[in-house]
Amino acid sequence: MTTFHRRALTEEAAEASICQACQRLRLPTIRSQFVELAAAAPRDQMSYLGFLAELLITCPSRTGEPSSS
Repeated sequence: MTTFHRRALTEEAAEASICQACQRLRLPTIRSQFVELAAAAPRDQMSYLGFLAELLITCPSRTGEPSSS
């Protein structure tokens, strides 16, 4: 299991890092929707895993099939 080191990032820096990672990983759907989904997570009382699952569900598969949402 990989150990992650926590860094104190500002919200702006975190968003920029996520945008860069999504661009590098070619995940345009996640890149365009993560801010909205992150804002909804506390309101919808989602756990971190729930948020992550919701985020990944929004991403269309690499096989060319449309996402289920």
